[in-house]
Amino acid sequence: MYSFGYETYTYPRSLTLRRIRLIKLLPPARSVWPPFRFIPRVQLVEYDLDPLEDPIPPFEALSYTWNTRYGEKPSWPIIVETAGGAQELLIYKNLFLALQSLWNSQLTTLPIFADQICINQHNIPERNFHVALMGELYSRCSRVIVWLGPATTRSDELFEFAKTIGSEATVLALLTIPPQERLRLMDAIVNRTCSEDDELFNVVERFEPKFPIAGYADVLNRGWFGRLWIIQEASLAPEGILLCGDKSFTFDDFRALYFFHSVSCRVWSSKRSKAISATELRLRDSIFQLEQPFVRIFGERMAIHRINQRRSLYELVKKYNVNEDDTKMGATEPEDRIFGLLGLAELDGTAPRTDIGNPKGVYTEFATEIIRRDPDILCFARGAKRLNELPSWVPDWSMSQINIPYGYTTLTSEPIYKAGGSLSDNHPRVDTNGLLKIPGVMVGKVLEFGEYEIKLEDEPLTINNYDFSSLTGFFGEIDAFLEKSSTISGAYNQYTRDEDARLEASLNLTDGGLTARQFPNSNSEYPPLKGLRDELRRFSDRIVRDQETTATYTSFSRTFNKHRPLPGPWVRAFPALSAFQLIFSAFDVTFAVTRFWLYLKMQPIRRRLAGVPAVAPDATDPNGIVDMELHRNTKMFEYKANLFRHHGRKLYLTDGGLVGLGPTDIATGDVVVIIPGGSVPHIVRPSNSSAAQGPDVDHGNAGWADQDKLALDCTYIGEAYCHGAMDGELMAPGVQECILRIS
Repeated sequence: MYSFGYETYTYPRSLTLRRIRLIKLLPPARSVWPPFRFIPRVQLVEYDLDPLEDPIPPFEALSYTWNTRYGEKPSWPIIVETAGGAQELLIYKNLFLALQSLWNSQLTTLPIFADQICINQHNIPERNFHVALMGELYSRCSRVIVWLGPATTRSDELFEFAKTIGSEATVLALLTIPPQERLRLMDAIVNRTCSEDDELFNVVERFEPKFPIAGYADVLNRGWFGRLWIIQEASLAPEGILLCGDKSFTFDDFRALYFFHSVSCRVWSSKRSKAISATELRLRDSIFQLEQPFVRIFGERMAIHRINQRRSLYELVKKYNVNEDDTKMGATEPEDRIFGLLGLAELDGTAPRTDIGNPKGVYTEFATEIIRRDPDILCFARGAKRLNELPSWVPDWSMSQINIPYGYTTLTSEPIYKAGGSLSDNHPRVDTNGLLKIPGVMVGKVLEFGEYEIKLEDEPLTINNYDFSSLTGFFGEIDAFLEKSSTISGAYNQYTRDEDARLEASLNLTDGGLTARQFPNSNSEYPPLKGLRDELRRFSDRIVRDQETTATYTSFSRTFNKHRPLPGPWVRAFPALSAFQLIFSAFDVTFAVTRFWLYLKMQPIRRRLAGVPAVAPDATDPNGIVDMELHRNTKMFEYKANLFRHHGRKLYLTDGGLVGLGPTDIATGDVVVIIPGGSVPHIVRPSNSSAAQGPDVDHGNAGWADQDKLALDCTYIGEAYCHGAMDGELMAPGVQECILRIS
């Protein structure tokens, strides 16, 4: 970039008290260097947030993305007018373009808050202090201006269309009625059961063909919609406006546009009588995912401004960081996963006090506060971490994918299980090195773990990404583990003596008992769980055998093609004989037909030679027809979903004869433990060969009632299911209590 030759702007002082800076836009200056563009000029003014006399003037806040690459330095200069004259401040390009657009559009005459300029980014204490003020700043501003970036032809079309739709009274009225009534109206319009004189029907008929779907996708694809910080910025402000190039529309216009698209998309689908291009189909299919960030903002704005309801910081961190298979909102720094949500949360004492730039400290401090109230935060700590320096028990919220715990149906629901009973009176302790000391109950040591696991498809062929062929080995292994369990002396359960208990265990181990909790077998409306399991086992067997048959055919074909006779060199030596190639071709065709006939007839021999086992007389019929009625049943849908929620988990057997499901990296010698107040058991790995380390004699735990209990030094592996221990059965007096020291 070019430079004006001015001195570099220096912030006069550090603002670590309740003072802020605001930008006043001044007429731009023209650069004397090519390309002679206009350069933003600003004045920075300081204000007290709690003035004794003059109140802070009305101001607006700018919400935007920095759009920077890792290690990139600001290089776009603006002019800052000070009492000592003009000075130069370098900023990033996207903010530079936003300031230009704000002046050109004359969208505001009020002072503006833009964090990149109003906060000295090189002053760490000032930056840390202002992070805690972000929620208040965006709540107190008159309006938030969202900068989406430079305009395109498509975005201009959408902005013009949005203003038109936003001015239609019938569309705005649609936003004020209850959701159920809104859906009824939408169905009436799509099915044309409403009167043709209906105003909304006429609006849809007029504007549906004109909806700029490409422009809608263009705007929704802007980087602003994918950033975590923007949620609080857009949700807290009383009003909002989106700016793209020099065009703008309000949040209400966007909300009207969103609902009109919902109606018009359904009308468009009902009118299709001809084939459409794959490009348009992919474009329309992508819209639903692209809309989700603004749907979240709608929800947060309604909760804050209409219902006056705020969630705890822990609930917000889970909501915006636990993503299952969806793409997570973007955040530059790991600690942004927490700090970017502070403004939305109620004040409950869980906000980290650790400074920005120390993600380990932020995550550990946050987890320390939460685990005192909810031991289930451990369920989010499973698996390898992106931040390697984190203690094993601390969740890494910056991971690209974090799944909902298996003991929950949704993030907001109550846990299905209560393996740990009531919460212990002995609160967890965390030392300065991040070592967690928490009371627990030792269930048993892992003697053996399974070979098979439920998998998802590597290259999805179905919308659910389910690999049904993986069920065969997994289901068979359950029966084998239950058989081994009964041979252990003093086992909790003797499955060989109780067939009903064995069947219950076998069914619950397929999906961690989730379907049995959702659909009790006493309800005659749904088929028995055993019927669902047997149908999927048969279906899986069929897929496996088809794959094995295909493999033998591929092998046979390759072998034949490698060794089949071909015309020799004499054909090339005597071109006149090339006419005989027609005869040879006829022979080839005849031989190919014969070979295929022999292939079908010799299938049993080939399968035997390939090592494919024969079907046992009592096995499920691999050639049977799929029961489509059963597969369309609601219970079957839920059962499949519950099964594949356990993908990557393996069976394990403890020295007490308990069988369960654990993380994919479970190992022999790991210990199954239950934490009081927790919903599910957990797997920990002892730090050395001796599990019990003797009494916990750490005098730093004065006041604890269990200093005489055995201690277990370990690392955290993951949550688990343990059949027969999910409802507090093992929390009775006399169990082997211990102190877990998890590093």
